[in-house]
Amino acid sequence: LLDRLISNQKTALLSLNCIAFQGHLAPPNAIETLINLSFGQLRLGAVSQNQEEGELLLRNSGLTILHLDSIKLADAPASKESQPVGLTAEQFCQLSYYAGVSDNLFAALFAGCELHTDTNSHTAKIAALGLWYLIDGISNRKEDHPLKHHEFLKYKCAVGGKQPEIVFYKSKRTNRWWMDIDVEDLRNNFVPCTYSDYLKAVDGEIPNRYLNALQKLV
Repeated sequence: LLDRLISNQKTALLSLNCIAFQGHLAPPNAIETLINLSFGQLRLGAVSQNQEEGELLLRNSGLTILHLDSIKLADAPASKESQPVGLTAEQFCQLSYYAGVSDNLFAALFAGCELHTDTNSHTAKIAALGLWYLIDGISNRKEDHPLKHHEFLKYKCAVGGKQPEIVFYKSKRTNRWWMDIDVEDLRNNFVPCTYSDYLKAVDGEIPNRYLNALQKLV
């Protein structure tokens, strides 16, 4: 699926985020392409260490595919490609909630349940839980974006050299952070970020998240 999404020229993807994949199971050329195109990628181990990184990648998502194959086999036994190691049911539901909270989400797809092998409906129940948390996220949207309200704290960081200042926005509603990517003729390009990104900029270092976003726009 990942290969088809990336290689299909009809999609003309500007942004693609792959969350909770396992490196040894992903085609090497697909991972290389994700990196070369500055697409978002978050391995399973990184999700386990800091699940809020998943929220960053889902915050601007318009279409989200929530695949049950990403859940470990013990939690989703009727998923065709589930592995012994994967997301827990709780992590899957949390990511479903993050997807729903995204103000940009217009469509979501739950995929991967083999109903004919789901003898006790265990996997179907996980999918139903994920759907419930997705709807719960939708019901808790805050219309939280620098273009949608003015309840933000604004910080400007000089990173030295000929680089322009990096402008950060912190929401008073949710405490979430954004960076404004300054590109000529392209204004108000707000990219979700973290407090850690802001601290890097304060120290004069350009955050990798900023560089990746800039590379996609120029």
